[in-house]
Amino acid sequence: VHLSSIRPLDSLAGFPLGVHDLYLLQRDQELFVLLVTEGLFDNFQIWDITDPTSPVQRGTWGAEQICDPGTALCTDSISIIVTWLAQGRGTSANRFLHDVWASEDGETAYLPNWDAGMVILDISDVDNPLFVSSAPFAGPDDEGNSHAAVPARGGDLVIEASEDFDHQRLAVKVVDGPLSGSVFGGIEDVAGPPPPRFADVGIIGPVEAVFVGRGCDTNNFNFGDIPGTFDPYLNDPSGKVAVIRGGACTFASKLARAEAAGAVAVLIASSVPGAGPFGNAIFQNVGGIPGMFLSTADGDAFEASPTGNILVIDHAQDCEDADSFVKMQVAPTWYGGTGVSRLNEPEEDAIVAVSQR
Repeated sequence: VHLSSIRPLDSLAGFPLGVHDLYLLQRDQELFVLLVTEGLFDNFQIWDITDPTSPVQRGTWGAEQICDPGTALCTDSISIIVTWLAQGRGTSANRFLHDVWASEDGETAYLPNWDAGMVILDISDVDNPLFVSSAPFAGPDDEGNSHAAVPARGGDLVIEASEDFDHQRLAVKVVDGPLSGSVFGGIEDVAGPPPPRFADVGIIGPVEAVFVGRGCDTNNFNFGDIPGTFDPYLNDPSGKVAVIRGGACTFASKLARAEAAGAVAVLIASSVPGAGPFGNAIFQNVGGIPGMFLSTADGDAFEASPTGNILVIDHAQDCEDADSFVKMQVAPTWYGGTGVSRLNEPEEDAIVAVSQR
């Protein structure tokens, strides 16, 4: 393919689109490509490439066609539809298409449509894809994010994987002290092998948490910090959980210093106004104590009540309450389908759902 032959696809959204994923399909002597495009509407497109020098767009479909089914809400305003598409569940909330797969006979398309769930289309008429059903997610704590779906056993089974950006979320429960009764949500290191997971060390607490400030010692050159910043600890973290404010030095140096001071774990709160827990932060594989990230507001609470808070961090219980073994709903219009199981390993990024018709 010569670069001069590459061109953007047209978009109902008013700007050029790129291709996120594709599936090649052959029916007798006809060749088609099923595209996942990047844009607001018609994320799923069917192109006839029987003559590869002159591709022709055939049918299109988008999750906007199932916006609030059974109501007129989404038919009244384009802005309402756009808002609905940009909403969803959990940490990565939207209802845009991520992937596409087709049945062996090329008559059915399987669309992992992120927070719109897994959508099944009848594409026997490539000019007019028809909605068959969707498999929405169940449970208030489910992240959603239908990421990939592959039919098996002639279509009797569809194996789906969802991408969970929230699988390392934990809860910090304050059981005594000024903040007693508070529950703070945190996220563990998500970008590589971290210090020990909270699951590795077991239940932490009851133990006091103390706010120590930014906790930088950039006279230590091991972590790429800019030299010259030293923050005296505001409270002694020895034998306690150190609550540290982000900023001025690397997370790795904050954790290493807290461990050297005798802390049993660290909670690092964002310093950015209104920010949630860091979702893509790393500790650079240092330390022998676990750490997690908190929101700015949670850090403010600990800073306002810096000592005397007794907390418990129970990884296994928190994961079970949040996400483990959540069953998946399957729309009854999908050939009378039922959800067989939803397998969620809290330590892994992928969640697999197996559905059977």
